[in-house]
Amino acid sequence: MSTQNAEKQAPAMTRKEALAVVNEVIARVSWHLYDQHATEEDERLRKQISSALRTLAVTVHGKPEIGFMSSLCDVCYLQYAEVASPFITLKGSITSHSPCAACVERLQAEGKLECITNWATGEVIPC
Repeated sequence: MSTQNAEKQAPAMTRKEALAVVNEVIARVSWHLYDQHATEEDERLRKQISSALRTLAVTVHGKPEIGFMSSLCDVCYLQYAEVASPFITLKGSITSHSPCAACVERLQAEGKLECITNWATGEVIPC
């Protein structure tokens, strides 16, 4: 397949969408970097990944406004999440996410939330 044909088949992607894909891939495959058996090199790489993603987020999205986190939404990776956003747990998952308001609303409407946790008070609201 020629490069020209491959480009025709691949859907166009914005810089924000491309960064979202990179964030999601890293979230899905870098779990071993957080493992108790992670080497010093793994820990160094983990720190570099976080720094690199923050740098790319600022390059693509601009600096987060006051009241927003320095990292992107843990669900869509398309925008910064508000500092006051609750933690969410998806059904069938044990990890919490820091979502943007749009993702909380969408996931709640789709019935995909297990619970919402107010990080300031610790109150857990079953969904």
